[in-house]
Order: sequence, then C-alpha cells, then structure tokens
Amino acid sequence: MSDPYKWDRMVQRSNRNFSDFDRRYRNTQRMIWLIPVAFITLLIVSGITYYVALKHSERTVTFLVTGKDSVTVSHGSGDNLTVDNEYRVYTDHGTFKVTDTLIYTRFNSADTYGQLREGHTYTCKVAGWRFGLLSWFPNLIKCREGK
Repeated sequence: MSDPYKWDRMVQRSNRNFSDFDRRYRNTQRMIWLIPVAFITLLIVSGITYYVALKHSERTVTFLVTGKDSVTVSHGSGDNLTVDNEYRVYTDHGTFKVTDTLIYTRFNSADTYGQLREGHTYTCKVAGWRFGLLSWFPNLIKCREGK
C-alpha cells in the first residue's frame, strides 16, 4: 500500500531545506557588511584613543640643549623599505625628536630644529613618550628660548 501523502511530505521537506539555505545565505550577506563596519569602527576608536592619549601626555619642559643630530631611520625590508629622516635633540632632560605632526598641525620641523642652538636653554611644549624598545622619543611641539 502506498502512502498518498508521501509526495506532499517530500515537497515540504524540500521547501524547509531551501528556506534553511535561504536563511543561511541571508545571514552570510549580513555578516559581509559586519566586517567593514567593524574595521572602520576599530580605526575610528583607535584614532580617538591615540589623540586623547597624546593630548594627555602634553607637558612643558625647560632644558639645556647639549647636542643635535639628524638620524636616518629605515623601516621594513626589500621592496617595502622606507627611509625617513628624524631630527633628534639631546638635552639635560633626555632626548627629544622634532617631527611634523598632523594632530598639532605643525609642518615646520626642519625650521624648529634649525632654530635650536647648542648651549642655549629653551622652554618647549612636548607631547609623546619615551619608549626605548621601539625607539620612541617625545616630540617637541613648540619652543621658545628661555633663561
């Protein structure tokens, strides 16, 4: 004896499987949007965190310049090799760098570096940290000659 509803059950099973596939496909489409949104959010949060941390590291330092140096720094290797020039100022309060910075809208690092004279005392606005493992130095933002 054959089951008269067998065909109906097979069609229902087939429709259910198709709807599961369709649901999984739609969920995958939603996930594709999640990746770039998460990446952009991470970039924005990282940028804001860096900006706030840098602003909180600002301080005013008075020091005597004991030496100056222009250092060539290379990053990467092979085809990805980039070479940068970094101005360093050696003082009685540690080593500082003088670089252009977008956050402080300063793009005259060579002029600032050129105005600093050995044996003179300066009062400078400084931002950043000294982290020897990565060769980070605080950045001189604004300087004026002091007593």
